[in-house]
Amino acid sequence: MQLAKATAIYAAPIPLRLILALTFIWAGLGKIVHEVPVQGEQAALLANMGYRFSNTGPNTLPSAAPDTTPTGQPDQDPPTQPTPDPTPEPEPDPAPPPLNEPAPDLPPLLTLAQSDAAQPAARHAPPLYTAADFTEPQQVRSLHTIAILTYTAAHPPLAEDGSAPNPIWPEWAARDHWPITIAWIAAITELTAGILVGIGLLTRLAAVSLVGTMLTAAWLTELGPAIQSGNALFGFIPDYDIWDIYAWRPLLWQLALAAAALALCFAGPGALAIDSVAGDDAADDELDED
Repeated sequence: MQLAKATAIYAAPIPLRLILALTFIWAGLGKIVHEVPVQGEQAALLANMGYRFSNTGPNTLPSAAPDTTPTGQPDQDPPTQPTPDPTPEPEPDPAPPPLNEPAPDLPPLLTLAQSDAAQPAARHAPPLYTAADFTEPQQVRSLHTIAILTYTAAHPPLAEDGSAPNPIWPEWAARDHWPITIAWIAAITELTAGILVGIGLLTRLAAVSLVGTMLTAAWLTELGPAIQSGNALFGFIPDYDIWDIYAWRPLLWQLALAAAALALCFAGPGALAIDSVAGDDAADDELDED
C-alpha cells in the first residue's frame, strides 16, 4: 500500500507534466512564429485595432516623395530679388470709411474657435479600413486569429432570421487594441506555463493558468457559439451528431487538457521537479505520517 501511494504521488504527475509541456509549448510557440493569411474583413478588423501590416495594405507607411529634378540638369539658384529702396516714401493713411457705411461682416468668434479646435482632431482621427482595402492576402501571426475571434464573440453577426445573437465576450475587451493584447497574453501564457510545467517550477500556478486558458478556448469556440445558436444540448453543449468524432474532437481535446492540468494542480509536481527539490514536502509529510 505504501508503494502504491508513493507511485501515485511521485510518478503519476510526470506523464501529465510531459504531455502538458509538449502540447502548450508547441501551441504557444506556434501562435507566435507561425503565420497565416488574412484578407478582406478580417484584415480590416486587425487594421482598425492598430495592427500595421509589414508588406502591403493602406496602413503601410508611404515612401518618400520622388525627386522631380530632371536628371543631368544642375540645380538652379533662385532668382535674385531687387534691392529695396532704402528710403521708401511713407504711404498716406487710408481715408476712414463713411459714417453711414456698415462695417464688413465678421465670422462669429465661436465659429472660429470651433473650427480651430476641430482641425487637430480631424488630423489625428484614427483611420477606418474596410474589406475593400485588403483585396490581397496579408500574412499575420497565428495569434491574431484569436484577436479576430474575441472581437467577433463580442460583436456577433446577425443570424439567418435577422435577429442579433447575444455576445459571449465582454465589449470592453474587444475595443481598440485589447483583442490583440489578449491574444498575445494567451500565446505567452501557453508558452510560459508549458515550460514551467515541464521543468516543475511553480507547477500548481502554471497548471491553474492552463486550466483557465483551455476553459476560455472551449467557451469561445464551442460552448459559447452553441448557446448563441439556441440549439444546444442541456442549453450549452453543441448539438453535434453523437458519432461524429471530428465534430466533437476540438471540445473533447480542450476539456481533456483542462482536466489534466487540474489533476496536476491537485497532485503537485511529483518527482523530477524543481518544486520538489526547492522544498515542496507536502507529499513527503503525508507518506511519513503513514
